[in-house]
Amino acid sequence: MAIVAVWLVSMGGTLPAPAQTQHAPAADAPSAEVPFGFKAYGVFSRMITERNYLAVVALKDAADGRATDAVGAVSGLRGEVSMIEGRLIVSYGVDCGAACPAATSETATLLATASAQNWRSVAIDKDLDAKATETFIRAQAKANGLIETKPFPFRINGAITDFVMHVNAAPNPRFKGHGSFDEMAVTGLAKGPRLAGSVVGFYAPPALQGVITHMGDFFHAHYVDAQRTTTAHLDIFGIAAGSTLLLPRQE
Repeated sequence: MAIVAVWLVSMGGTLPAPAQTQHAPAADAPSAEVPFGFKAYGVFSRMITERNYLAVVALKDAADGRATDAVGAVSGLRGEVSMIEGRLIVSYGVDCGAACPAATSETATLLATASAQNWRSVAIDKDLDAKATETFIRAQAKANGLIETKPFPFRINGAITDFVMHVNAAPNPRFKGHGSFDEMAVTGLAKGPRLAGSVVGFYAPPALQGVITHMGDFFHAHYVDAQRTTTAHLDIFGIAAGSTLLLPRQE
C-alpha cells in the first residue's frame, strides 16, 4: 500500500521553471558563522505571508556549490527537492512522464543546503515514534558535539514508520495567507505503516524556524527511495529498529 501511494504522488509536473532566479540575500538567514557550509535560500514565513513562490535559486548553482545535502520546494510549489550524498532529486506532484525536466535545470522557492563529507553512524535499536525520533536525533546530536544553536544536516538509512508525506503540485487558490484554514499548496499525499529508504533532513535551531521550517518546528525532513530517484516531504514519521542515524562530523 505504502509503496504504491508514494509512487502515485511523487512523479510528474509540467509547468516550466521561471526563466530568471532571484538569489536570496544573506539577510534571509542568520549572519553568524554556521558549520557544514549551511545555506538557506528563501524564507518560509514570507512564502506564507506574501504568497510568493518565485524562484530564489537555481538547483544547478546549489549543486555546483559542492553541497552534499539539501531539502526544499520547487518554484511555483510544483514539487519537492532533495539532495543526498551529492545526488540531486526532484519529484513533482503532477505527472510529467518523459517530459520531466532535468533536475539541474530546475529552480527552488525554498532550499536549505549543507556540505558534509564525514559522518558518524548511530545505531537505532528500537522502534521510535515521531516524538521519540525528534528527541533521539537532538539527544544524539548533543552527545556528539553538535551545537543546538546551529543548523546541521542528518540522514537516516533503513525504514520509516507510521508516516505521512506529500509532494507539492501547485499553489492552492484557496490559501489566503497567514491564518488561512487551507494549506498553501495542492499536494499529493501518501501514508503508511512502514517504508524502506532514507531520510535527508536539517535541524533548525530557533533562529531558523520560520526560515527553513514552520515556526516551532526543529526539523525539515524528506523521504528518499533506495534508488535515489524519488523524494517527498515528510509531515510525520517514526523510525524502525535496525535503522541508522548519520550525523555530520567536523573534520
